[in-house]
Amino acid sequence: MQRQTHSKASSTRKAMKPAMAAKANNKNMKAATKRAKSKPTSIKKSSSAKGPDAITLLKDDHKDVAALFREYDAGKDKMSAARKEKLTEKICEELKIHMQIEEEIFYPAIEEQMADVEEVVGEAKVEHKTFKRLIRDIDSGSPADEEFDSDVKVLSEHVEHHVKEEEEELFPKVRKSGMDLKTLGTAMAKRKKELKTGKVAKDRATLDAVINTCVYQRINLRQIEKLRSGLCRLVEWQKSRAKGA
Repeated sequence: MQRQTHSKASSTRKAMKPAMAAKANNKNMKAATKRAKSKPTSIKKSSSAKGPDAITLLKDDHKDVAALFREYDAGKDKMSAARKEKLTEKICEELKIHMQIEEEIFYPAIEEQMADVEEVVGEAKVEHKTFKRLIRDIDSGSPADEEFDSDVKVLSEHVEHHVKEEEEELFPKVRKSGMDLKTLGTAMAKRKKELKTGKVAKDRATLDAVINTCVYQRINLRQIEKLRSGLCRLVEWQKSRAKGA
Protein backbone atom coordinates (compact mmCIF):
# COMPACT_ATOMS: atom_id res chain seq x y z
CA MET A 1 0.00 0.00 0.00
CA GLN A 2 2.85 2.34 0.92
CA ARG A 3 4.65 1.48 -2.32
CA GLN A 4 1.47 2.22 -4.32
CA THR A 5 1.05 5.60 -2.63
CA HIS A 6 4.65 6.46 -3.35
CA SER A 7 4.18 5.46 -6.99
CA LYS A 8 1.10 7.67 -7.33
CA ALA A 9 2.94 10.64 -5.77
CA SER A 10 5.84 10.10 -8.14
CA SER A 11 3.49 9.99 -11.13
CA THR A 12 1.77 13.16 -9.96
CA ARG A 13 5.09 15.00 -9.68
CA LYS A 14 6.07 13.85 -13.18
CA ALA A 15 2.75 15.05 -14.57
CA MET A 16 3.18 18.42 -12.87
CA LYS A 17 6.67 19.04 -14.26
CA PRO A 18 5.58 19.97 -17.84
CA ALA A 19 2.85 22.22 -16.46
CA MET A 20 5.29 23.91 -14.10
CA ALA A 21 7.84 24.28 -16.90
CA ALA A 22 5.20 25.80 -19.19
CA LYS A 23 4.14 28.20 -16.44
CA ALA A 24 7.75 29.26 -15.81
CA ASN A 25 8.33 29.69 -19.51
CA ASN A 26 5.19 31.79 -19.83
CA LYS A 27 6.33 33.93 -16.90
CA ASN A 28 9.74 34.44 -18.51
CA MET A 29 8.12 35.41 -21.82
CA LYS A 30 5.92 37.98 -20.08
CA ALA A 31 8.92 39.44 -18.29
CA ALA A 32 10.87 39.61 -21.55
CA THR A 33 7.94 41.30 -23.30
CA LYS A 34 7.67 43.82 -20.48
CA ARG A 35 11.39 44.59 -20.73
CA ALA A 36 11.16 44.96 -24.50
CA LYS A 37 8.27 47.40 -24.21
CA SER A 38 10.15 49.52 -21.71
CA LYS A 39 13.12 49.96 -24.04
CA PRO A 40 13.21 52.83 -26.57
CA THR A 41 12.75 51.74 -30.16
CA SER A 42 14.02 54.77 -32.01
CA ILE A 43 17.41 55.32 -30.34
CA LYS A 44 19.82 52.46 -29.65
CA LYS A 45 21.76 52.84 -26.41
CA SER A 46 25.50 53.07 -26.84
CA SER A 47 28.14 53.02 -24.14
CA SER A 48 30.55 54.83 -26.48
CA ALA A 49 28.31 57.86 -27.10
CA LYS A 50 30.39 61.03 -27.47
CA GLY A 51 29.65 64.74 -27.43
CA PRO A 52 27.06 66.72 -25.45
CA ASP A 53 23.86 65.15 -24.19
CA ALA A 54 20.59 66.07 -25.88
CA ILE A 55 19.62 68.87 -23.50
CA THR A 56 23.06 70.45 -23.52
CA LEU A 57 23.05 70.39 -27.33
CA LEU A 58 19.65 72.11 -27.51
CA LYS A 59 20.62 74.70 -24.90
CA ASP A 60 23.79 75.49 -26.86
CA ASP A 61 21.62 76.05 -29.94
CA HIS A 62 19.40 78.39 -27.90
CA LYS A 63 22.44 80.43 -26.83
CA ASP A 64 23.81 80.63 -30.37
CA VAL A 65 20.52 81.87 -31.84
CA ALA A 66 19.99 84.35 -28.97
CA ALA A 67 23.46 85.80 -29.68
CA LEU A 68 22.59 86.21 -33.38
CA PHE A 69 19.34 87.98 -32.52
CA ARG A 70 21.20 90.33 -30.14
CA GLU A 71 23.75 91.12 -32.84
CA TYR A 72 20.97 91.95 -35.29
CA ASP A 73 19.04 94.08 -32.83
CA ALA A 74 22.14 96.03 -31.77
CA GLY A 75 23.24 96.83 -35.31
CA LYS A 76 20.07 96.91 -37.39
CA ASP A 77 20.06 100.71 -37.69
CA LYS A 78 23.64 100.99 -38.95
CA MET A 79 24.53 97.70 -40.68
CA SER A 80 24.38 97.34 -44.44
CA ALA A 81 21.54 95.57 -46.22
CA ALA A 82 23.97 92.84 -47.26
CA ARG A 83 25.03 92.26 -43.66
CA LYS A 84 21.39 92.18 -42.53
CA GLU A 85 20.55 89.62 -45.17
CA LYS A 86 23.52 87.43 -44.30
CA LEU A 87 22.73 87.57 -40.57
CA THR A 88 19.04 86.76 -41.00
CA GLU A 89 19.94 83.88 -43.31
CA LYS A 90 22.15 82.52 -40.52
CA ILE A 91 19.39 82.97 -37.92
CA CYS A 92 16.78 81.25 -40.08
CA GLU A 93 19.09 78.38 -41.02
CA GLU A 94 20.03 77.73 -37.38
CA LEU A 95 16.36 77.71 -36.36
CA LYS A 96 15.35 75.39 -39.20
CA ILE A 97 17.99 72.82 -38.27
CA HIS A 98 17.20 73.13 -34.57
CA MET A 99 13.48 72.58 -35.14
CA GLN A 100 14.13 69.67 -37.42
CA ILE A 101 16.29 67.69 -34.99
CA GLU A 102 13.72 68.35 -32.26
CA GLU A 103 10.81 67.18 -34.41
CA GLU A 104 12.62 64.20 -35.95
CA ILE A 105 14.47 62.89 -32.89
CA PHE A 106 14.06 64.69 -29.56
CA TYR A 107 10.28 65.08 -29.31
CA PRO A 108 9.46 61.52 -30.50
CA ALA A 109 12.02 60.05 -28.09
CA ILE A 110 10.67 61.82 -25.00
CA GLU A 111 7.04 61.21 -25.97
CA GLU A 112 7.85 57.50 -26.26
CA GLN A 113 9.40 57.26 -22.82
CA MET A 114 7.58 59.90 -20.78
CA ALA A 115 3.88 60.10 -20.00
CA ASP A 116 3.58 63.72 -18.87
CA VAL A 117 5.08 65.70 -21.77
CA GLU A 118 2.37 65.43 -24.45
CA GLU A 119 0.87 68.84 -23.71
CA VAL A 120 4.11 70.81 -23.59
CA VAL A 121 5.47 69.02 -26.69
CA GLY A 122 2.20 69.72 -28.50
CA GLU A 123 2.50 73.42 -27.67
CA ALA A 124 6.12 73.43 -28.83
CA LYS A 125 5.14 71.95 -32.19
CA VAL A 126 2.47 74.62 -32.65
CA GLU A 127 5.05 77.31 -31.85
CA HIS A 128 7.35 75.76 -34.46
CA LYS A 129 4.64 76.34 -37.07
CA THR A 130 4.62 80.03 -36.16
CA PHE A 131 8.41 80.18 -36.48
CA LYS A 132 8.26 78.56 -39.91
CA ARG A 133 5.68 81.08 -41.12
CA LEU A 134 7.79 84.01 -39.90
CA ILE A 135 10.93 82.47 -41.40
CA ARG A 136 9.17 82.17 -44.77
CA ASP A 137 8.27 85.85 -44.59
CA ILE A 138 11.86 86.81 -43.77
CA ASP A 139 13.35 84.50 -46.42
CA SER A 140 11.06 85.90 -49.09
CA GLY A 141 11.53 89.50 -47.94
CA SER A 142 14.30 92.04 -48.25
CA PRO A 143 16.11 94.22 -45.70
CA ALA A 144 14.77 97.17 -47.72
CA ASP A 145 11.19 96.18 -46.84
CA GLU A 146 9.54 98.38 -44.24
CA GLU A 147 8.39 95.41 -42.13
CA PHE A 148 11.61 93.39 -42.37
CA ASP A 149 13.04 94.52 -39.00
CA SER A 150 9.65 93.98 -37.39
CA ASP A 151 9.45 90.41 -38.71
CA VAL A 152 12.88 89.64 -37.24
CA LYS A 153 11.86 91.22 -33.92
CA VAL A 154 8.62 89.24 -33.71
CA LEU A 155 10.49 86.01 -34.53
CA SER A 156 13.01 86.85 -31.81
CA GLU A 157 10.28 87.37 -29.22
CA HIS A 158 8.50 84.14 -30.13
CA VAL A 159 11.76 82.17 -29.95
CA GLU A 160 12.63 83.72 -26.59
CA HIS A 161 9.27 82.64 -25.16
CA HIS A 162 9.66 79.15 -26.62
CA VAL A 163 13.16 78.77 -25.16
CA LYS A 164 11.98 79.89 -21.72
CA GLU A 165 9.22 77.25 -21.67
CA GLU A 166 11.51 74.48 -22.85
CA GLU A 167 14.35 75.25 -20.46
CA GLU A 168 12.15 75.89 -17.41
CA GLU A 169 9.38 73.30 -17.91
CA LEU A 170 10.33 70.57 -20.38
CA PHE A 171 14.07 70.08 -19.95
CA PRO A 172 13.99 69.61 -16.14
CA LYS A 173 11.37 66.86 -16.55
CA VAL A 174 13.43 65.14 -19.23
CA ARG A 175 16.58 65.42 -17.13
CA LYS A 176 14.84 63.73 -14.16
CA SER A 177 13.35 60.95 -16.31
CA GLY A 178 16.53 58.87 -16.41
CA MET A 179 16.57 58.73 -20.21
CA ASP A 180 19.83 58.00 -22.00
CA LEU A 181 20.37 61.61 -23.03
CA LYS A 182 23.95 60.95 -24.11
CA THR A 183 22.97 58.49 -26.83
CA LEU A 184 20.07 60.72 -27.82
CA GLY A 185 22.41 63.70 -28.05
CA THR A 186 24.80 61.73 -30.26
CA ALA A 187 21.99 60.92 -32.69
CA MET A 188 20.88 64.57 -32.74
CA ALA A 189 24.43 65.84 -33.26
CA LYS A 190 24.89 63.44 -36.18
CA ARG A 191 21.67 64.59 -37.83
CA LYS A 192 22.56 68.22 -37.22
CA LYS A 193 25.92 67.71 -38.92
CA GLU A 194 24.21 66.07 -41.91
CA LEU A 195 21.89 69.04 -42.29
CA LYS A 196 24.69 71.59 -41.90
CA THR A 197 27.05 69.89 -44.36
CA GLY A 198 24.30 69.27 -46.89
CA LYS A 199 24.64 65.47 -47.06
CA VAL A 200 20.87 65.35 -47.35
CA ALA A 201 20.21 68.48 -49.34
CA LYS A 202 16.47 68.02 -49.75
CA ASP A 203 14.78 66.18 -46.91
CA ARG A 204 11.24 65.78 -45.65
CA ALA A 205 11.16 69.12 -43.84
CA THR A 206 12.40 70.95 -46.95
CA LEU A 207 9.73 69.32 -49.08
CA ASP A 208 7.08 70.24 -46.52
CA ALA A 209 8.34 73.82 -46.49
CA VAL A 210 8.09 74.03 -50.29
CA ILE A 211 4.58 72.58 -50.27
CA ASN A 212 3.49 74.90 -47.46
CA THR A 213 4.85 77.85 -49.42
CA CYS A 214 2.87 76.72 -52.48
CA VAL A 215 -0.31 76.54 -50.41
CA TYR A 216 0.49 79.92 -48.82
CA GLN A 217 0.87 81.44 -52.29
CA ARG A 218 -2.31 79.70 -53.51
CA ILE A 219 -0.69 77.59 -56.19
CA ASN A 220 -3.21 74.95 -57.29
CA LEU A 221 -3.01 71.34 -56.14
CA ARG A 222 -1.93 69.95 -59.50
CA GLN A 223 1.08 72.25 -59.56
CA ILE A 224 1.89 71.30 -55.97
CA GLU A 225 1.84 67.59 -56.84
CA LYS A 226 4.13 68.21 -59.81
CA LEU A 227 6.55 70.06 -57.57
CA ARG A 228 6.38 67.31 -54.95
CA SER A 229 7.05 64.62 -57.55
CA GLY A 230 9.95 66.51 -59.07
CA LEU A 231 11.56 67.24 -55.72
CA CYS A 232 11.20 63.62 -54.61
CA ARG A 233 12.99 62.48 -57.77
CA LEU A 234 15.72 65.04 -57.07
CA VAL A 235 16.13 63.72 -53.54
CA GLU A 236 16.50 60.13 -54.75
CA TRP A 237 19.01 61.19 -57.41
CA GLN A 238 21.09 63.09 -54.84
CA LYS A 239 21.02 60.12 -52.46
CA SER A 240 22.13 57.67 -55.15
CA ARG A 241 24.86 60.07 -56.25
CA ALA A 242 26.07 60.42 -52.64
CA LYS A 243 26.20 56.62 -52.25
CA GLY A 244 28.17 56.30 -55.48
CA ALA A 245 30.68 58.84 -54.25
